[in-house]
Amino acid sequence: MNYCDHEGFINDRYMAFVMARAVGGVGGLIIPGNPYGVVGPGRPAISDDRYIPGWEKLAEEVHKTGAKLICQLHPVGFEPRRVKDVNNAADYPKAFLEEMVEGFARAAVRCQAAGVDGVEIHGAHAHEIAVFTSPYTNKRTDEYGGDYTGRAKFGCDIIRAVKACVRQDYPLIYRMISDDKMPGGLRLAEAVKMAGLFEEAGADALHVSIGIYASEEYVSAPMEFEDCLLAEDAALIKANVHIPVIAVNRIVDLSDAEKIIEDDKADMVAMGRALLADPELVNKFTGKNDMPVRRCVGCNQGCRDTIRYTSSQCLQNPLLGREFEYPPLLARKDRQPPKVMIVGAGPGGLEAASVLAQNGLIPSVYEQAGDMGGLVNLSASSPLKQNMHSITDYRRKLLGRFGVQIHYNTVVDGELIQKEHPDVLILATGSKPFVPDILGLDNANVVTGDDVLAQGGVAGRKVAVIGGGLVGCEVAEFLKAQGKEVEVFEMKDKIAPEFYRWRQTLLVKRLTESGIVLRAEAQVVHIDLPRITVTENGARKEYDGFDAVVIAVGRKPERILADQAAGAADKVYEIGDLKSPSFVLGAIHDGFDAAMEILQK
Repeated sequence: MNYCDHEGFINDRYMAFVMARAVGGVGGLIIPGNPYGVVGPGRPAISDDRYIPGWEKLAEEVHKTGAKLICQLHPVGFEPRRVKDVNNAADYPKAFLEEMVEGFARAAVRCQAAGVDGVEIHGAHAHEIAVFTSPYTNKRTDEYGGDYTGRAKFGCDIIRAVKACVRQDYPLIYRMISDDKMPGGLRLAEAVKMAGLFEEAGADALHVSIGIYASEEYVSAPMEFEDCLLAEDAALIKANVHIPVIAVNRIVDLSDAEKIIEDDKADMVAMGRALLADPELVNKFTGKNDMPVRRCVGCNQGCRDTIRYTSSQCLQNPLLGREFEYPPLLARKDRQPPKVMIVGAGPGGLEAASVLAQNGLIPSVYEQAGDMGGLVNLSASSPLKQNMHSITDYRRKLLGRFGVQIHYNTVVDGELIQKEHPDVLILATGSKPFVPDILGLDNANVVTGDDVLAQGGVAGRKVAVIGGGLVGCEVAEFLKAQGKEVEVFEMKDKIAPEFYRWRQTLLVKRLTESGIVLRAEAQVVHIDLPRITVTENGARKEYDGFDAVVIAVGRKPERILADQAAGAADKVYEIGDLKSPSFVLGAIHDGFDAAMEILQK
């Protein structure tokens, strides 16, 4: 999460993050702990006795809620002199493997001393144990390589070492891979055999996950994957062991979790991103909290993109990682509340209205369209992105609960703002497509990406999409699903350049496999249907046979009203795409921040 301090100590920020989920009704929390190696803000450390008091305090607070606390042991990283390539099992000296085994064991002893209820050994994903488990990354010929028994040895050694150092009844969960999703890699049939070895070594439960570093696009499966995608893998492993099995990955609805248990596919269900989006998920399911559920979208924008964000964020939940900053706020009763006018019922405007309404300040909301959602509605029309509707659905229910009125089909101008005379004005008027200066744009069959998604398509059989970013890729998939031939032209050196690595990898793979032609470093300079002229590597090249061209090269703020509204209220906020066109996450966080500032004042 990157919420700890620079030495890996549990601080107020991390404590508040964990406790929000504990209070939210979960039965247990599996919290990462760094057992050795490099320390830092990434996850709490448990590599030295000086970290015990922090874990002790966390365990004490968690226990007050009735929940249990498990420490998931896995390192943040190693010094290059110890392991040059952490994703190559051959690079781990045998002496260092033995040292790591001891490190896990010592960390488990500290967890027990701190009152933590158990430990989980992370043997999956982008971590050292998984590197040994997978034949894709383990080519060793000694006792740590070869067949599945050799590749499971490192994990089994850690299990045995931990069990030898803690009390007999101290729980140890082992997190394993059912499939590494790499060519020539680990498959479920072999994973089932390994599960038996982990049980024999002393594991008290198995936590079944998927993927390694080279296939990280599967680790936290985005919305393109079906919900509960690993339930059947967990079920097969459960049928072949005698200890409890935990299912995980893209389980975001507690009704689905309950069905997995009822169908005997797993004994427990782990939910990660679902509880980032809504820490009150369990309380809402059991009726202790009657507010609507804020469902995880599976966008992976804030929680997985470590390039754009230095610490984990959530599109649906702007409070994630900031719980300690914002205690519950209510509109002050000792003075007249400000009159707040919100223009635009897209995600940013809806979030601002929702936060204000929950805290006792009812704004007036104006929207020029006939429904709320803005560009989210267009995005959700693209194949595999129906989850985007969750963004609007949650806020629609919330605003209805508090009686917030939205004035639809209303074009707001300076005169209307003057008539309303708000104390605070929040402008969430969004953006419009940016249309570059390309010769031939006046052709009748040249349209924008917004036009295609709003109108349900474009005439013609073969379509050129100019722009290989988020909107261009959405449009390309949308048209391909209609049976059209689609070619994407992107002037930058890769498709979907704004996506983080693993999301970009998954997207490009899916587009390519569907038959969409992707051309990077290809700048369209002339449209003369059925031909388009492109500059590639400094040379001009013509492509022929196109019936239509879609422009999807980016967006620019819709500033007409913003320019009219300058000085129209004591305080004017510009949020979302109006401020700077970006992902939905930015708009929602802008709306939250504006609302919280209003409430705090």
